[in-house]
Amino acid sequence: MISVIYCTRSPNRGHYDHIRKTSGLANKIEVIEIVNEGEDLTKAYNRGLKQATNDIVVFCHDDIIFNKNGWARKLVKHFNDTDYGILGIAGTTNLDESGKWWQDQTKMVGIVKHSHDGKTFESKYSGNFGNRIIETVTVDGLFFAVHKGRIKETFDEAVKGFHFYEIDFCLRNHLAGVKLGVVFDVKVTHKSIGQTNEEWEKNRLDFALKYEKELPINIEVNPEYEFDTLELSTTPRLKIFLSTEGDKEKIQKSLNQIEDSGYPNYIVSIIGDEEKTNELTEFESDKVSIHEGVYPTLHKNLSVLRWDNEFVNEKDELIMFLSDNVTFKTNIINKFISVYNKNNKLGCIFPRILNSDNTILSCGFDITLVTNEKNETQVKYSLKGLHSYYNYSEGLTLEPLGNLGFCFMTTYQNLTKHSWFRLDFDKLLYEADFSAKCSLENKDCYVDNDSVVQLSNTYLKEKKDNLEGLSKDFSTLVNCLKEIPKSIKYLKTVYMPSPEALKAQQQKQQQ
Repeated sequence: MISVIYCTRSPNRGHYDHIRKTSGLANKIEVIEIVNEGEDLTKAYNRGLKQATNDIVVFCHDDIIFNKNGWARKLVKHFNDTDYGILGIAGTTNLDESGKWWQDQTKMVGIVKHSHDGKTFESKYSGNFGNRIIETVTVDGLFFAVHKGRIKETFDEAVKGFHFYEIDFCLRNHLAGVKLGVVFDVKVTHKSIGQTNEEWEKNRLDFALKYEKELPINIEVNPEYEFDTLELSTTPRLKIFLSTEGDKEKIQKSLNQIEDSGYPNYIVSIIGDEEKTNELTEFESDKVSIHEGVYPTLHKNLSVLRWDNEFVNEKDELIMFLSDNVTFKTNIINKFISVYNKNNKLGCIFPRILNSDNTILSCGFDITLVTNEKNETQVKYSLKGLHSYYNYSEGLTLEPLGNLGFCFMTTYQNLTKHSWFRLDFDKLLYEADFSAKCSLENKDCYVDNDSVVQLSNTYLKEKKDNLEGLSKDFSTLVNCLKEIPKSIKYLKTVYMPSPEALKAQQQKQQQ
């Protein structure tokens, strides 16, 4: 059913027995141990490939531990259920001119544990996607499996030594049309941290020269999403504030996708500047009203409009804020309401936000205060998942600061309790400040990574002022959080010596 090949410098019966014992296949597994005293790995693996009597063949290091039993049965199922030719547990969707598969960490996929100097740690290159397979352009050589009937190329024996054999093998098969991917239900601990050396660097340079016409290679990631319509047990009234710059096509698209969600108990307030809203009366209906704003941003317009009882009141149990630059990839309205119906402590709920190129813009924030011995503090922030395809966790995750506010939902009660939004933010992160206030009141603020929206642009790449504005708003957010002592727990604090202190430490060690 399955063959396993590993090379070892001397007979390793313990590893042989460990493979058989943990495989879950009892006597249906063939283990081929190659005692290698210096033979190029490509030659050794080709001999093993010819010797293997099964279609599915695993290549692995002799210093790995299988963390869970039954891994071989899972591999067999993956190959039987799909057309993949090569499967690994770590890899990347993008391979650049350097040949380093980890060069762009945002495009890495997989999870591997490492054990070194008595410590075990997890390298989490992406989210954990259970029994799914994520397509990649290459996989790492510590563990990978092939289907002999599907691969088109064997190992190139011109690759000498013990490095880059798998990258060359994977790329040649990828170029020949073989499908490669990473699995997540085979759990492995590598008793090494993996280090480069002179031979590795030589092989890398040879690889880069060999494939200079083909590299870089990037897999186009176009995820498919199901737009489910959930049957809801209750129907709270939903008020949607749709922010627009006046593009009628975008407005119509937004109204269509709201209606397509299938949730009947909603009304929409379109908010734009005075000049544009005069041209939008065609959209008015029993469910849609037009409102003039005087500011360029939604949160500042709401600070004025909210005082009108005809604009919003306690009958509007749920409130959604939405930009007309947003496209629903999933039915976020019904999903958000479903979460609210099950959680009477809901503060805010946000979706995962994609750029127009299908990479992630954000699924939450990390904010770190870096201090030194002089009590100087530098603020570092990052958007979770930024520029990656798969660096997120599926389902609901508690995020006390929420996510970027292109689309989110909260309650009228929360809004009135916390006086809506602060006005000292430029464009964004007023929603993060609001989420923090809800979280401090023991309300649950979520990012639902199964709910996905996409922007019509690549937000931080296409406009430099977007990045500068976001940096400014993050500084404002940190200052706001510092005003409330309890909210400091939402900021990570780390100590890092100043350059002067580091230099002094080095000089002391040298003495």
